[in-house]
Amino acid sequence: MTRRDHTAIRDALGRVVPEEVVRREAGRLDVVQRQGKVDVYALVWALTLGFQLGAARTLTALRECYTQRAGHSLVPSGFHKRLSARLAALLRSLVQFALEQASAPSKASGRLGQFVDLLAIDSTVVRLHDLLATSYEGCRTNTSKAAAKLHMVMSVVDGSAQRVRLTGERTSDVTPWKRVGKWVAGRLLLFDLGYYRFHLFDRIDANGGYFLTRAKTNFNPVIVAANRRWRGKSVDVVGRRLRDVLPRLQRQHLDVLVQVSFKARVYRGQQATRTRVFRLVAVRNDETGQYHCYITNVTAEALPATDIRATYALRWQVEILFKAMKTHGHLHQLPSTKKDVVECLVWASVLATIVSQTLHRLVRERTPGDRRVPLLRWAGLFGRSADRLLRVVLGDRREDRALLDHLLREAPDPNRNRKARAVGGLAAGLVA
Repeated sequence: MTRRDHTAIRDALGRVVPEEVVRREAGRLDVVQRQGKVDVYALVWALTLGFQLGAARTLTALRECYTQRAGHSLVPSGFHKRLSARLAALLRSLVQFALEQASAPSKASGRLGQFVDLLAIDSTVVRLHDLLATSYEGCRTNTSKAAAKLHMVMSVVDGSAQRVRLTGERTSDVTPWKRVGKWVAGRLLLFDLGYYRFHLFDRIDANGGYFLTRAKTNFNPVIVAANRRWRGKSVDVVGRRLRDVLPRLQRQHLDVLVQVSFKARVYRGQQATRTRVFRLVAVRNDETGQYHCYITNVTAEALPATDIRATYALRWQVEILFKAMKTHGHLHQLPSTKKDVVECLVWASVLATIVSQTLHRLVRERTPGDRRVPLLRWAGLFGRSADRLLRVVLGDRREDRALLDHLLREAPDPNRNRKARAVGGLAAGLVA
């Protein structure tokens, strides 16, 4: 046992949410006018980890969590007053700091090791009280007049959040990522049809990034080249429309280049039409005989057609992350009609997710290579350990080592023969 083991958890969380940063940002944003009345550091952690406690979340439970750990009482009105726009801004600032301080993602191996990272992009909807419809207008006004949408970019290899945006439900999935920049360089982005925009594909490619997504069922481009030549009397596909070719095929994969045209963004009152060539891979479903089509700018040499479907399947890791945030992190429980309170709770939930991912990484690093630490199993354990984590981060050194031992013992999947999932080492040997 090393001395560092006694403070491993506190050291890891202290790097994600340093006390000096919390107090400095709280001062800059004027969150606490009277420092002696409220300990802002304890308040931030109580909201972040108190988020996880119990089967349901209430403001009363969060207040009690704070008063127990801070060591002084705070009446309900005083606590509610602290959940202000300034505190929401502080929590949002801390989320941004934590994302920037995150260590470099684990490197994929195998064919996917050529990419800097594999990023899954998606969003999830959080229902709110109807009185918040002015701030967060929902799409389903008959059943839910108010709803927020949390947009996230997640590293599939590392299991960590990379970028986060919060909007109303009516905001398109693609809107927060329209202006992609150099952050996509060398990275492979995986996303569903909600992000199906040729302009987005073009921007990712122009910034040195890569993408892989499903094609719409009505996508019918002209095939301009084939990436593989077949023996015998194979169907000649060059120069034909995709939907004319697919019904005649018997092969397992179709790997071709297709030409698409789309409207560029308006510039100085004019809108030009652009033409690009992208790669299309159609994979035959053995059960139905139908083809699933994918669009990408990754070359056939870099990612063979046989690996396309397994690679795209990694996108589901962001869906699992959202499920963990709602099932174990209570993201879907926002018990307030006030915009400021709801935003405090949402950003505290995101911060809790970053904290959870940090500890997940710490535990995986100390877990033998033949054991897996599934994300959903970890999320449940993290939630059940939140109170002990809060004691550790607020100064209980004796609890640190005992809790680390508990996490290392309980986190690994007891079924050693269970099929490996993405974050722990993955899919058809593409990431492992």
